[in-house]
Amino acid sequence: MLLLLIAVSLISVRLLTGCGEGLNILTEDSVNSGDNNGIEPEEPDINWPDWSYRRSVTISNNGTEQTDYQINVILDGTFNYSETASDGSDIRFNYDGISLRYWIEYWNQSGNSSIWVKVPLIPSGGKVIYMYYGKPGETAASNFDNTFTKNSGFSGLVAQWHMDEGSGSSIDDSSSGSNDGTISGASWAGADGGKWFTSTTAGFSTGDSLSFDGTDDYVTVADSTSLDVTAITIALWIKAGSVSSTQYLVAKWLPTGDNRAYSLFLNGSTVVFETSFDGSTYNTLNSSTSLIASTWYHIAVTFSGTAKVIFINGSSSGNTSVTGTLRNSNANLTIATVNDGTLADFYEGIIDEVSIYNRALTADEVKALSQRRKDSADIGDSPTVGSEETVP
Repeated sequence: MLLLLIAVSLISVRLLTGCGEGLNILTEDSVNSGDNNGIEPEEPDINWPDWSYRRSVTISNNGTEQTDYQINVILDGTFNYSETASDGSDIRFNYDGISLRYWIEYWNQSGNSSIWVKVPLIPSGGKVIYMYYGKPGETAASNFDNTFTKNSGFSGLVAQWHMDEGSGSSIDDSSSGSNDGTISGASWAGADGGKWFTSTTAGFSTGDSLSFDGTDDYVTVADSTSLDVTAITIALWIKAGSVSSTQYLVAKWLPTGDNRAYSLFLNGSTVVFETSFDGSTYNTLNSSTSLIASTWYHIAVTFSGTAKVIFINGSSSGNTSVTGTLRNSNANLTIATVNDGTLADFYEGIIDEVSIYNRALTADEVKALSQRRKDSADIGDSPTVGSEETVP
């Protein structure tokens, strides 16, 4: 009995009240480290019975488990907004007793509201979490940075430049391709680039981006086999200082020796995507949407081997059918200029988050990139929100 008492005294436990699913028993070390079975809570000390109401949120998953996945919870006009704070500041999400990170996209007490929640683990078959509300005076916990990601995890990634270094003369490739870039003249903007989908205000509060002067600033990435692809997606965020001339964004395009492969550029306010199968002749696709100077846009282009598409802010802005295999080009890849025998058509503005894939991403995946999140065809677009319950 004495040995048992000693053993018990050496283990400090903490009981965390759950949401009707039971209690979490955490060792003191687990609480201090924020481990929580591998899940880092948004707020570690929540007492869930302090809230008045809750609703189940049922997430479907017809495939393999997903981690750190962003789901979109929609509250429609049937939701009783009178039982929440006027700005939704008392909303919380409970994952087996642990508070989840979330961001309120918009809150409309007389209609629909949209909330994005980062779920740490969605097992095969799905998961039920709970949305809690009805606690006057609660401080808002909505946070963009903690909810979204710059790494969507889509397959086929051959190059990705976050451009978050903030200093130095190179940009690191965070993919496995080792396609680091050398900066010539461009300066660090001092703030993260890009926004979120169609929002003009939401975005990451940390990070950096590159600013180009439109005269002689650019980035060079050495030719590599990983950049010689048969199908492709190019995606990036841009904020052009002007939209009145030809300005190249990303290109593996050299007329000498028939080394044209793919290029993405602005022709005035139009986005242009060119591809070549023989290195000499090429196919051109123009966007149907015109860009506005000094405005952030997420630009993505895809070529599947049979079709080309331009996306602006996650929506299709032009497509065409064309069949072939992209040229295996010996040209270096350039950002913010093109090597048309000599460097030309420099870009003026800011660029951030450039990525290249060796396949055509789906429309849903491209939209997810513009929304800084993950995407899986196995997860339903929106989870099912249950009816209101009184918190037990």
